[in-house]
Amino acid sequence: MTKYRKLVFTIGWLLVIFPFLVYFYIKILKWPEDIYIYKNKTMTQLIVKSPYFTDWWIIPSEFTCDWQDLFPTIEVWNIPAEATNLILYVEDPDAPMERPFIHLMAVNIPVDSWTKLIDQQVLESEAVLWINDFGNLWWNGPCPPHWHGVHHYYFKVLAFANELPLSSWFTISEFVKAISSYQGYIVGSGELIGLYQR
Repeated sequence: MTKYRKLVFTIGWLLVIFPFLVYFYIKILKWPEDIYIYKNKTMTQLIVKSPYFTDWWIIPSEFTCDWQDLFPTIEVWNIPAEATNLILYVEDPDAPMERPFIHLMAVNIPVDSWTKLIDQQVLESEAVLWINDFGNLWWNGPCPPHWHGVHHYYFKVLAFANELPLSSWFTISEFVKAISSYQGYIVGSGELIGLYQR
């Protein structure tokens, strides 16, 4: 009977602490998995669209490594009045690596109205760009491994009420530090998800 009570006590104790262990694992140990978005309930929901594909739809091949590798124009709507610039980054969380694969990182894209069209010209002339995981200082489209299933490409946009202190060739650690320091200036967020497989 004593052994039975000990077993019941042990199981009960594990059931009590298990939720705390899960919380610790997700919030502390696994936090860097999505280091870019800081949750803010007062944040404005940005509307992110593209004239070339809709949310949760296939990205046309001309915007991938299988053809022209062009950048698909992105339209951002509902930008709050206090926003002065945007961050746009595109990541593939399905890539066979420990963190999402970065296809584009563009910061300090200026805005002066409630909508912004971001195309290749804007990226080249207005944005500060980071070297992506292809090793290039520009956009590289979807290029998943063959027979690896459908990959999801998240076009994520953050609206800032202040410019991030970043220059070209900034590192990912510098980006994370800047986001951490300026998270109070994030006034809007939104995303568009495109799909592609080979």
